[in-house]
Amino acid sequence: MEVVEATDEVRSLVASVSLDECFDPATWCGLIGFAQLMPEGDILPARAQFTGAEWTVGVNPLTSSAPLWFAIPDLLASALLTGKPPKVLRAFRLVPRGRQRGLKPARLRGGVEVDPRRSDFFRTVIEARQRIKRDRELSSEERERSQLFLKILANAGSYGVFVEMNRKQAPGDELIPLAVHGREGRFEFKTRAPEDPGIFCFPPMGAAITAAARLMLAMLERCVTDAGGTYAFVDTDSMAIVSSKETRLVPCAGGSHLLPGGSPAIRALSWDEVAGIVARFEKLNPYDRSAVPGSILKIEEINFEPNPREQRELRALVISAKRYALFTAGENGQPDVVKYSEHGLGQYLNPIDPENPDRNWTRQAWEGIVSESLGGPRLRAPWLETPAMMRSAVTSPRLHKSFARINSEKSYADQVKPFNFLISATLNSMDFPPGSDKGAGFHLVAPYSRNPEEWLRLRWTEIHSGGQFRVRTGRPSDRTGIRVRSFRNVIDRFRMHPESKSAGPDGEPCGFQTVGLLRRREIVALSISHIGKESNLLEEQEEGILFADPQLVYSDPGEWEMIRARLQGVRLRDVARPTGISTRRLREYRRGARVPSRETSKRIAGILARGV
Repeated sequence: MEVVEATDEVRSLVASVSLDECFDPATWCGLIGFAQLMPEGDILPARAQFTGAEWTVGVNPLTSSAPLWFAIPDLLASALLTGKPPKVLRAFRLVPRGRQRGLKPARLRGGVEVDPRRSDFFRTVIEARQRIKRDRELSSEERERSQLFLKILANAGSYGVFVEMNRKQAPGDELIPLAVHGREGRFEFKTRAPEDPGIFCFPPMGAAITAAARLMLAMLERCVTDAGGTYAFVDTDSMAIVSSKETRLVPCAGGSHLLPGGSPAIRALSWDEVAGIVARFEKLNPYDRSAVPGSILKIEEINFEPNPREQRELRALVISAKRYALFTAGENGQPDVVKYSEHGLGQYLNPIDPENPDRNWTRQAWEGIVSESLGGPRLRAPWLETPAMMRSAVTSPRLHKSFARINSEKSYADQVKPFNFLISATLNSMDFPPGSDKGAGFHLVAPYSRNPEEWLRLRWTEIHSGGQFRVRTGRPSDRTGIRVRSFRNVIDRFRMHPESKSAGPDGEPCGFQTVGLLRRREIVALSISHIGKESNLLEEQEEGILFADPQLVYSDPGEWEMIRARLQGVRLRDVARPTGISTRRLREYRRGARVPSRETSKRIAGILARGV
């Protein structure tokens, strides 16, 4: 792979790019590369702490006094959405040269032949999957098994291997020295949890793939907005376009149109207009049309009645980007939910029968949420007061070590062993029991039981202290045990989840009561953090055993300089009062005589973010 300087080429591309040009497959061949920008309100991906301590990625207007690097497709996406080219400081492209030695054909599951010398591996895998799904000579079981294997291979092999990072844990308190390659070069750092790249890890490829997906979504957004429409929600590979059989206005707070009575509304595109947008993306279909015909965008089958197959109008209730339900008016006017997301609910056991993989309880929960939002009755179900349980599996030495204190007091037969199943519960609030260590967390587990009626009668063990407790789901006034979340608590929290990366119709960050057409929040970078892999310690996070931030933050001395530059133009007493730092010390920080700790610099940055 050769690095080719491309500053002038990329500047020219982003200055003149059009939506039509992005539908030309030839344009995409030159997009594998990166550019350093000075973001000035450009719509770009940014990982930030939009609320609390959680790091999430949003595509928002970004301004930064320090230059940042982005993949070339993100530059084109910003130009399409803002109408102005990003300010490119320098850029390069990655160009493949030659052919790897030793390549030879292979057969996947003994059937699908792939020859990497003559064809694209991942294109071949995806085409084979689509052919197998339609092959009626195979049994339904074999079709499902083969297409699922090829789906996982395509997803993991075409993206996952390029971003594989494996976290290690140093013994005891040992600190491992690292060389961190940051925005402005290399700096040294020590950590107890270094991350090693996988054998095929090549982050530039992973970054280019995700940036290309964002460009696709930006093109789709432009197609919709150019037609005068909008969307209910968008995810990494899909968009729910507001549409109906005929073009009409739909009431919506913050909409740019007005109904006859003067209330705001948005324009629903016609189904024919949406079909035209879908057809436009057929130009970018890279596959053999006999295997994958038509557009790379698909109108999902839930939009159609099964018999006869006629398109129907769906309604949407959207709590946040990954929490939504699509429904129709069922019998007696009650909503009939036809599709729903499980994000935020999928980790819980079925409260009716924990051994049953059926998720009908999730559908019931959504039907209750939708009904209440339409002014109907709240959900009534016998399982609402059941403790909300997750199934835990002791699948790593790190997890097993958490039970060392518990095991030391038990015979071997009664100890928690590797690969044992447990059930785990979460406190209903952050009111820890007296004597517990809030820093270490408080997490209850019990032997796995498939009978929900037994869950409240079990003796529960707190994994950090080894203490034994009873649990309850009653009212706060009931002091007979530790209060854990019931399914009613979970659903109430689930439905009150603001979309933190967006602002409401009033321009303010979304809150619990925000309703209407959202807009992108503006981001001003006051400091830049170098962080590690997001998906470290997933099991510990899902089980609630890990309370600390699982992401590694690599502190770069240069981060403070961005904050210090912002200090130059403010009155120090306006910063001193809310931070509790004396003006004398702030003056020393501002002139560079002292460098504050990371915690102190974050406090200062937080106050500066408020616009003092």
